[in-house]
Amino acid sequence: MRRSFQSMFHLSLLTVLLFLDGCAVESMTAIKTDPSMPVIKNVKTLVGKTSVGFEWPRIYDERVKGILVYRAEPRKGNEQRYVRIATIDNRYATHYVDTTVRAGREYLYTFKTYGILYASMYGDIVRVKTALPFPAV
Repeated sequence: MRRSFQSMFHLSLLTVLLFLDGCAVESMTAIKTDPSMPVIKNVKTLVGKTSVGFEWPRIYDERVKGILVYRAEPRKGNEQRYVRIATIDNRYATHYVDTTVRAGREYLYTFKTYGILYASMYGDIVRVKTALPFPAV
């Protein structure tokens, strides 16, 4: 009886590990770039003190599974360090709001579309400056 339990435990553990391994491989391969994937352009913005809203044209390409959102703070020179801040798992989404910004700061944003195995090139760079905070009373 104990041997049967151990066998079932090992089989279950192996199944979970194989599943997790498959997920890791899929997420790593989604980073490869395919220049033929649609690129997000013509992004409109609505800027507040502690949030930035974005709107872009709807994407109909069936290869696209969603949108990746990247943000950077401007640095001197051309070397910006973009960090992925959001993954939108819906190709039909046309809006995103970043609520993790600070008042009175400048930010750079760009977007990528992604599919099962590939992501697009970076889209247009969008430069925004959040509104200044209200003066202290």
